Amino acid sequence: MRITLLTLVLALAGVPGSAHAAVIGEIERKTAGFGYVFGAGVMSVDDPDGATGDEFVVQPLALAYTRKLSGDLRYWLEPYYQAATFDASVDEIGQDLTRFGMRVSFQQYVVPAARFLPWIGAGLDIAHTQYTSRHTIDVDGYLANRFPDRSETGVNLLVNAQREWKLSGNRSVNARIEYLSPIGGDMSSLSVSLVYLFDI
Repeated sequence: MRITLLTLVLALAGVPGSAHAAVIGEIERKTAGFGYVFGAGVMSVDDPDGATGDEFVVQPLALAYTRKLSGDLRYWLEPYYQAATFDASVDEIGQDLTRFGMRVSFQQYVVPAARFLPWIGAGLDIAHTQYTSRHTIDVDGYLANRFPDRSETGVNLLVNAQREWKLSGNRSVNARIEYLSPIGGDMSSLSVSLVYLFDI
């Protein structure tokens, strides 16, 4: 799946950053934060037995932990679960996908050129994925071919851009766009997420 937005994210990553002054609505992050992630996006699978379509998927369960390293640099950990169903057709393999993984990224605060996406990050997504009920159908919608289940543990390169807003108390909400590209697996995706964080 070729997604040109990756070029934009990489370009933003090159914007020079500096120690940030207080910006209206911006957060002076405490040492660490913990929270929940809800996301959705488009996923593509490079199946070894044939073509598959792109699918809209929801990520209903993920946790997030972030901790400041030094200056405007922090790391971000995100264990997650994801499931998706790819529809079958005459020339595309349908299948059910389940995925357990961990995303690890380092994020840099950038200002002022990226005011609305002030955190730019890059890292790795490591996940174990199972592909089941793999099949194609004929023109009448009946089963044409069945393929054996398979599984893999893969690695993806990830890049993301994130914006954070302060809520009352020790809470914040984050909006994020993220792209995953395989470097040792069969899955790529472009997603948007909301992250609800508590300072700890």
